[in-house]
Amino acid sequence: MIIQGFRAKPEVSVSFFTESGEIVVRAQPSDQDTSINREILQVTTENDLLTDAGKFSIYLIARRRWDKILAANDLIVIRMKQNPMDDDKKSIVMYGLLDDVRPQTAIANDEIKRGVVITGRTFAKVLLNFEIGVVQDGGEIGNHLGWLRGKINFAAQSSASIVRQLYDQFVVKYADYTFHNGTKLTDLIKLDLSSREGEQLLGEMSFINYQGNMHNFFKEVIDEPFNQMFWEVKNGEPTLIVRETPFNPDKWNALPRHEITDEQVISKNIGRHDLETYTLYSVGVANHFGSFGDQNNLGLRPLVYEPYLKKYGIRRLHRFSNYIGAGSSNGEPPTEVARRYYQDLFNWNILNPRFYNGEIIVHGDHRFKLGDRLLFKSKEDGRNLEFFIESVQHEFNVYGSWITRLGVTRGLEDNGAARFQVPWGAYKEYQGGGVGDPTPAEIAQLQQAWLGQFGLGGIVAGTLPPDFGPGATGVAKYYLSSPFRKTAPYGQRRGNRIHRGVDLAAPTGTRLYALMDGVVSKVAYQAGGAGHYIVINHTGGYQTKYFHMRERSPLREGTRVTAGQHTIGYVGSTGRSTGPHLHLELWINGKSTDPYAFLQKLAKG
Repeated sequence: MIIQGFRAKPEVSVSFFTESGEIVVRAQPSDQDTSINREILQVTTENDLLTDAGKFSIYLIARRRWDKILAANDLIVIRMKQNPMDDDKKSIVMYGLLDDVRPQTAIANDEIKRGVVITGRTFAKVLLNFEIGVVQDGGEIGNHLGWLRGKINFAAQSSASIVRQLYDQFVVKYADYTFHNGTKLTDLIKLDLSSREGEQLLGEMSFINYQGNMHNFFKEVIDEPFNQMFWEVKNGEPTLIVRETPFNPDKWNALPRHEITDEQVISKNIGRHDLETYTLYSVGVANHFGSFGDQNNLGLRPLVYEPYLKKYGIRRLHRFSNYIGAGSSNGEPPTEVARRYYQDLFNWNILNPRFYNGEIIVHGDHRFKLGDRLLFKSKEDGRNLEFFIESVQHEFNVYGSWITRLGVTRGLEDNGAARFQVPWGAYKEYQGGGVGDPTPAEIAQLQQAWLGQFGLGGIVAGTLPPDFGPGATGVAKYYLSSPFRKTAPYGQRRGNRIHRGVDLAAPTGTRLYALMDGVVSKVAYQAGGAGHYIVINHTGGYQTKYFHMRERSPLREGTRVTAGQHTIGYVGSTGRSTGPHLHLELWINGKSTDPYAFLQKLAKG
């Protein structure tokens, strides 16, 4: 759709479904009795693949007591149109549930103006607010019982199958949201679930003890970055989408592609960077039956792109999967399945320094959806850029202005013609020896030299540390590899304070794992300090602390964790922080110890 000159008059309508009925407000109202004329001042919706839930905000004139009319979890449907003839169903840009109704008063030009701000989130809120687990008051019941065993069939199942079972078993049965006409929330939600071909879970031990909210559980199950999960309006209906990440040509080319031209673009901020450039790629098996990480990589070597190795050095991207240890349902052995995971991780990221990314602001358009493609045909720039849509934000105000902000990434010129050309697919197995990295023979010699040299924080040299669990070595390697990067060492003086941890910078949303087996002793928030943080006690008087997490940990105090089993949180920048990073502390018998030195020792086994 090309709107020359954009003479169309956009309009917005918001439908509120309460316990008592339906109310519709419009910026360009009709003569319907249910409409409240010119009540809307501003409406904003935001949906982003990198956030847990899309959100909306609605600013209304306070002609009535909206805080009495509306309540938390009322259903909201937002439509935006460029002209009245647009299809009602296709014009829906967001379904959501109300979080907050807050009257506001402002004084301007000696005049008192009263309004109300209504905020809420997409249906992801249902999963974020819905927690499951074992109530362990008195300690009679332990996590070791595997409380989900028998309720959900995990073994040899795909991530899409497990999500479907979890949704039916818990959300449909227990999430009770009912509106005035008897419609249930689960009657509205549609599921569009698929996952990698032949994918099957190695065993149930990864999930049968889960405690936390359903959203995080789904995220654990879908195995990012190999599958994707997000909410979007599809065919006019609120849809939970789980799908394989479009690594390869068939999946990529199957994505809907929308075209825009210079006439539709208001402004753009597009560029390239090499901040997420990696040279080594590997995937470890995450499970309960062996060590966690590299030591359970089925004997495969990391994949390398040698030209980048010479330019950037060793920058490793390592991920873990619960789905590569059992082979595929098509009969492929585990090593072949793992090899494909390695290749897909390489192919999805190897072009990062060449991709264009940023934001394009266009005249309002409800066609654009998360996870679709965008082709920007620009005569002004003399090029055609094909992008991946990572975020969509609609902004409407009372003056008739409607713009759509598109967060785009993975942009390539010439309609994306070079997307599946070298360096895509140009991987080799890494043999060591790059930029001073020891060769396999040298590593064997170093291992002999290191044998019996483990000594730190009172541990007697020549003996093994306390029982940290079989996954500890792999998790230590995880924190020592990309995307983590040490930015502030232990012991650094900051004014009158001593830095009692190490800062490891990483992108917001990077997963955090318990370094060792232990028990969660504290989950809390400290404003102006640690932000969201978690404290875990381990054997032998050891304790680890993880600060500045993006959000509250999904785990509860008293939960027993296994190194690498559960995500304890995500990298963020909450509290006193200058950017996304993990502040990691290690305490031994009440005394602070250098955690980075410990990571290096632990990573050597």
